[in-house]
Amino acid sequence: MTEDQLRNLYNDGNEIGGHTLNHINLTDVRGADLRHEVCQDRSNLVGYGFEVTSLAYPFGHYDDEAKQAVMDCGYDNARGVSDGPETIPPSDTYGLRAMPYIVRDTRFPKMVRYITEVENSGGGWVIFVFHHVCDGCDQYSIKPEVFSRFAQWLGTQQSNGLVVKKVGEMASGK
Repeated sequence: MTEDQLRNLYNDGNEIGGHTLNHINLTDVRGADLRHEVCQDRSNLVGYGFEVTSLAYPFGHYDDEAKQAVMDCGYDNARGVSDGPETIPPSDTYGLRAMPYIVRDTRFPKMVRYITEVENSGGGWVIFVFHHVCDGCDQYSIKPEVFSRFAQWLGTQQSNGLVVKKVGEMASGK
């Protein structure tokens, strides 16, 4: 994304988080190279004027050394891409659990079901991973009309008590 695109997202109230410099599997690098991937990415985003507190592990892969690098680089939390839903409060803010990837064949009813099943089982935090919003650009994409329908549904559910927050807000307990 361009700096202007990031700034527009941020100005619309979205959280801008880190994802490493080169989108590499953080379990494949060690030491200074690992810290450079994580810290320089955050430093670049902070340099643009963003408040950067959250990281999304590329591919959802991390280990203890990666988690430590994320902490050392100044992030308050980080999330993977599986094993959700998450508890409130989360048991490990550097290993936040998301729902399965939203992919090309994920339909609106399935996303709604993720939320209603968590609600019906006593509650929790449903973290969604939308990698791309585009019309069939790759397997990790969701069609814009499906995304829009889901976003509109979320908006209507807020009057029923559903709370939509940024990852950084939830992880910090705000």
